[in-house]
Amino acid sequence: MTYLPVAGAVPDSAGASLEELVGLSFEQLLAIPISSTSYFPEAPLDVASTVTVIPRNDWERRGARRLPDAFGNLPGVVALPNFLGAYSTRIRGYALSDARGIVTLWDGVSINSFNLSTADNDRTDVQLDTLNSIEVIRGPGSVHYGSDAFHGVISLNAFESDRDVSRLAGRAASNGYHKASYNGASAVADNWRLNVALANSGQPAQHRTYTYTDAGSGLPATSSRAYRYQSNTAVIKLVSDPVQRMSYKFGIYYDVANQDGFQGEGGQGSVPENDVASMDSDFVMGKFASSYRLDDHQSLEFEAYRWQQTHLYERPVTSTRDIIIDADENRMAAKMIYRHDNLFGNSYFSAALGIRQDQNAYAHRRIFDATTTYVDSDMPFSGVRRTIKSLAMDTKTMPANSPWTYHYGVRIDDYDSFGEQLTPRLGAIYKLDDHSVVKALYGRAFRAPNAVELGGSPFIAGNPDLKPEMMDTVELAYLKQVRDAKLEAVLYANEWRNAISAVDTNGDGFDDAYRNLQRNDSYGLEVSYQRKLDQWLVDASGSIIRSRNKDTGTEYSAFPRYILNLGVGYDFPGGWSLYVSNRAQLDADAGPARATVIPPSLKDYWRTDVNASKTFDKHWKAYANVRNLFDRRNLLPSLVNMEGGIPDERLSVDAGFSYTF
Repeated sequence: MTYLPVAGAVPDSAGASLEELVGLSFEQLLAIPISSTSYFPEAPLDVASTVTVIPRNDWERRGARRLPDAFGNLPGVVALPNFLGAYSTRIRGYALSDARGIVTLWDGVSINSFNLSTADNDRTDVQLDTLNSIEVIRGPGSVHYGSDAFHGVISLNAFESDRDVSRLAGRAASNGYHKASYNGASAVADNWRLNVALANSGQPAQHRTYTYTDAGSGLPATSSRAYRYQSNTAVIKLVSDPVQRMSYKFGIYYDVANQDGFQGEGGQGSVPENDVASMDSDFVMGKFASSYRLDDHQSLEFEAYRWQQTHLYERPVTSTRDIIIDADENRMAAKMIYRHDNLFGNSYFSAALGIRQDQNAYAHRRIFDATTTYVDSDMPFSGVRRTIKSLAMDTKTMPANSPWTYHYGVRIDDYDSFGEQLTPRLGAIYKLDDHSVVKALYGRAFRAPNAVELGGSPFIAGNPDLKPEMMDTVELAYLKQVRDAKLEAVLYANEWRNAISAVDTNGDGFDDAYRNLQRNDSYGLEVSYQRKLDQWLVDASGSIIRSRNKDTGTEYSAFPRYILNLGVGYDFPGGWSLYVSNRAQLDADAGPARATVIPPSLKDYWRTDVNASKTFDKHWKAYANVRNLFDRRNLLPSLVNMEGGIPDERLSVDAGFSYTF
């Protein structure tokens, strides 16, 4: 056995063509190593998680514009409109109004906010053109990532290339959407490479109509929202030769998002005729990593990072008053990782020791009208901080002359707020033949209370005695992968305990405190199939999922019961390609059920998108996309209200190009 390199970057696809990634050598796509499930790169047949690797070319052929578009064709995954223009990702049910339980990683670093336990509000639009690939884990990931890796993990792998390449791209659409980007990688000194990724996108006001109930007449009325946004992302990485005994990596990451005129509390909120909310947020991070190879089988890696994020939210609270909340939070962490890929001759072993500090530098609130400031004060969670120490160990054992592979790991986190948290995982993989396996997996995940839950908001008291939420998940999976096809079927069930809820403690009908109360569960079936046959490509998936509150028996019916995806592509002579993707979401309600309100059912969602591309030579490629080809008036569940759903995008056409040199 030879030493495996440090996991992280995936093969470069910045200059790759459709023929290279999904053409006759289809195994190139299927063989992309997985880096988010272990400290060693893993093949799909070996990994002890349900995970999908999405390379850049995959989301480009589906015409993706924003981050949620890139993984919107996965089974058991939806991206639903939420407060402030966020598109909150939900995995395997639990369509709740808050976005907790999924960790978003940017080159291995969690960028979830300490305030709300999510990256959806602030970092919902990290630019796709600055990424090589995305990995999505459906299920627990706390053994490696600690808190928030609860329902799943979204891992963003920033652009990096081991060969000199430059790529310019641009795109414009009929609804005003626009995009421009640059990727470049080059040698800058002996054994050093510079990788640069810059991207910008946005759209002007869309004036999307929504319906609400007029408070005076009680009759339906309409208004509109702008849905205007602008986003910029930049990543610069300086990387030394990883083959050397000692290697280094420096990175600077920057992202800014401006979203104006998106949904607020919803049409049934306090100001339905002006239900708009806006958000400005910026993020900057510096990261350093070094790796030292002890011998052919052992290595040590040290990494440290610090990020800072500021955001400003604005929304109306009455017809004459607006509320503005601005906050600044930061995170810094350090970690040491030990790897051994030949322990006792048949085991991979890794151990990681880390420390992290989260802090809200400030959180401030102002409520005002056009002439007078009414409230100008710090939020209750302003200044809240926490320190986390962690030790994680993960092992994969492959007994000699046996078809079995065993995965087992454990993580211990020590929080200064509530003490220790133990997180185990177990997996047994049985090799049926060289191309197919059966997997039996168990994992525990947790979510620590966030700053708002600990410190409180102006309306709900914080609770410093909150305990972490817990989830146990079991999965039974079948996976078959050959040169030109891949089939995966997953049965899963999970139980969610100690769920943190806002409750009414004084009987006045309003929630006023946070408590560990709810028990929830979810179960379902997910199936996916990919096949390349001559010039044809078929990519199909589907899921059947139910999730509920065990205490009340109420289903989380804003998550679609059935999700169906079908993509069909064809490569024509002369460099032409056509890809048609369909997405159907069936049996979903307009919003989450409430104690006194049953949300209406939504009409079934069905959307068809078309991508046509032409590769002229190794430098030039042009493409065109039609989104919502049949101009259907689709509605998506609204996680913050019962206004009958949020209108999805109508028909739009765009065209773009890329030039690689």
